[in-house]
Amino acid sequence: MADYGSFSSISCYFKQPIDIDYYWKFLIIIGSYYVLPSLQFVFYQSKELNNATCYYNNRCKHDFYFIPAFNNIISNIFYIIFGLIFIIIVKLKTKPHLELAEIPINNNPALYYSLGISLIFEGLCSGIFHICPSLLNFQFDTTFMFLGTILTFITLYQKRHMAPSPMRIYSFSALLILINTLPLSGLSDGFEIWFWGAIFLLMAYLMIFGSIYLYYEQEYDINSLSFKGLIRKLKNIRRNDIPKLTLIILINSFTLGMYIFATITQPNFTDWLLGVCIINLIIYFLYYFILKIKNKEPINKLIYVWLLLDIVILSLSIVFFFIAVTDKFLPMKESNELNKPCVLFNYFDYHDIWHILSAIGLFIFMLIIFFLDSKNNDTLETIVIF
Repeated sequence: MADYGSFSSISCYFKQPIDIDYYWKFLIIIGSYYVLPSLQFVFYQSKELNNATCYYNNRCKHDFYFIPAFNNIISNIFYIIFGLIFIIIVKLKTKPHLELAEIPINNNPALYYSLGISLIFEGLCSGIFHICPSLLNFQFDTTFMFLGTILTFITLYQKRHMAPSPMRIYSFSALLILINTLPLSGLSDGFEIWFWGAIFLLMAYLMIFGSIYLYYEQEYDINSLSFKGLIRKLKNIRRNDIPKLTLIILINSFTLGMYIFATITQPNFTDWLLGVCIINLIIYFLYYFILKIKNKEPINKLIYVWLLLDIVILSLSIVFFFIAVTDKFLPMKESNELNKPCVLFNYFDYHDIWHILSAIGLFIFMLIIFFLDSKNNDTLETIVIF
């Protein structure tokens, strides 16, 4: 019999909080109230300021009526298309309670809907940002990247655990996005020591109490009684808990290392913070995947094909992402020197290709997560990716 203790598997599918269905409902409300003022702002910025602050790739800029750089905007439609397709697949293929060996897998569709919706809003917000790309509205392009990453982590986690309350997750996400806007808006200028000190305190809190939550699947308060209880449990670590303990050490070591790297090199804060979130997600996904193999749980061969394909596509997308055609962190004149000609159909530039490839890669990754615990081979084989 497989050792499921190390997997922290649950039989608490029926213990999931009632408000888990509000994940996607809250996300629609958040996205709607985020998109409308963002659209208003960038059109004002573009028209009233006569594009003076907009960082375009002028060597590959195709306007469409009153919409500037339409190629950079329309390339985001793939996020929307694949988000809609994913929601349809979830709707058609969801089985509320999957039995895998003797382990029940929570397959509540609410969080999967949230993944599809976050991909749709990423396409919308990225399109809005590219109407007038600048440092002032850069957070429009990244907000749903943060939300999508966090929701993907929670979706994978809730397969075998009780999902956190959506209000708590979205409140944490709002704090993360607020912190991200401070350096973008220049509000942290002159206060870098205090800013990075606050980031360290936040990361320390998340590392300690997030680790406790992952390890013991329960919350602890900051008091002596909880501390004594934690110490008592740490003295009685079971062999089955070693994989989970290894995961926590890896995540915390990486996060602390990234903080030290940031304090030394002072990188672009948004890219740094997003990188921390994404790589933590990758570590957790690998942990989940490896333990499935270790516990001899069935994995459809098509999953391995999708995973290999996804690695190739996302790797290519990252290559195109780092081919800069503008740089909003530089003066306009220096940014224009980075402009490059169109490379696809004499219409799309390198950044557009990043949009297209990353949309495909994220769609495949969401499919992998959705079908990873499925035993039904026919279900997988009926999905056509391209």
